[in-house]
Amino acid sequence: MFKKTIALALTAVVTCLSSIAQARSETGGQAQGQPDKAASVKAQVRKIGIGESFVVRVKLKDGTDLRGYLSQIENDSFTITDKATNKATSVSYGDVRSLKGKGLPTAAKVLIAVGIGVCITAGVLAYLVTHAKYF
Repeated sequence: MFKKTIALALTAVVTCLSSIAQARSETGGQAQGQPDKAASVKAQVRKIGIGESFVVRVKLKDGTDLRGYLSQIENDSFTITDKATNKATSVSYGDVRSLKGKGLPTAAKVLIAVGIGVCITAGVLAYLVTHAKYF
C-alpha cells in the first residue's frame, strides 16, 4: 500500500514538472531556434503589436536602454514612444540586443493553467486510488 502511494505521488510530480518544462520551452526559447537575430526581433515586434497597453524594454547593442510602447512598425525599423516624455525613438531591427515585453504571452498563460490543472487532477487521482476501498 505504501509503495503504491509513493509511486502515484512520484508520477504526479513528474507529470507536473514535464508540463512546466514544456510551457517554458515553448514560450521562452522562441528566439533561440532562429539564426538571424534581426528576423527574430522583427517577428517579436510584430507579435507584440502597436499600442500603449503593451510596454516593451529594448536594449541596444550600443548599451542604450529604451522603455515604452511600440507606436509604429516598419519593414526595417520600429518606433518606441516613451509614455512619460512622449518622445519617439526609431530603432533598426539589427541594432537590438534584447527585446522584452511586459507580462506573459497568452500561450504561456494557457500552458501554465493546463499544467496546474494536470497537477491537481493527478493529485486527486492519487488520493482517490490510495484511499478507495475498491482498488
